[in-house]
Amino acid sequence: MFFSRQRANWPARGAAAPSLQTSNAAAGAPFCGLLLYWPAKGAAAPSLQTSNAAAALRFAGCYIRSVAQIATYADLKPMKDLYDAVRAHDAARVKALVEADPSLAIFAAVMQSDMQSDMQGDTARLEELLAGNRSLVSAVSPDGWTPLHLAAFFGNENAARVLLNKGASPAERSTNAMENLPLHAAAAGRHPGLVKLLIEHGSPVGARQHGGWTALHAAAQNGDVAMAEILVSAGADVSTRAENNQCAMDLALTKGHQQMVEFLEAHGGRL
Repeated sequence: MFFSRQRANWPARGAAAPSLQTSNAAAGAPFCGLLLYWPAKGAAAPSLQTSNAAAALRFAGCYIRSVAQIATYADLKPMKDLYDAVRAHDAARVKALVEADPSLAIFAAVMQSDMQSDMQGDTARLEELLAGNRSLVSAVSPDGWTPLHLAAFFGNENAARVLLNKGASPAERSTNAMENLPLHAAAAGRHPGLVKLLIEHGSPVGARQHGGWTALHAAAQNGDVAMAEILVSAGADVSTRAENNQCAMDLALTKGHQQMVEFLEAHGGRL
């Protein structure tokens, strides 16, 4: 999925697809994700192998289109370029991409973080877009994310608030393989304020994404006690297990987050 700290891209159109393997030692955070782009329609899909529950955990955080869902490189490249420009705080590049493809405007408006004053400063552009076309509130990007998902992951609380006030649903699932909610996106992006905002607007706190993971799993994995407190106080179940049978305590212990372990124990968490 795009909710990632790393991406693997083919060096050129038509290049051989890479082989990705995970192992016990290599299995990392389940919510960091990995986004792969196919170079062209019909190109060979990558080989992904997982071994044991820990590796499956990592795979649960990867967004990889199935063979039946493969989009062309041309379909996905504009969003990839937009993500790269936003991460680089390159306002000029963002502007150029939107001018070349106006359908990117709504996604650019919600991803640019409040802290990037040179790129956003306020939500005027977002509100202008929604005033012109209210249906944009539920637009879906080529890689399956709604504007609220992206605002949540990129930490744009002001944009998320505008979207929610304009009718965006916090229970809307992504249309890609992650099948997650904006709440999962906020948890993956490590934004407790957005987690709280989404819950206040009706997001189901115990919702599961692909693989059975909840937002509390993400908080435990990241050692984010403040986020865990918000989730648990809203009714998150510390005993919930993902499809591989791991609970929040498993993740906290695996990552050595002692404060998180103590917090979960205090709220009934057990292995």
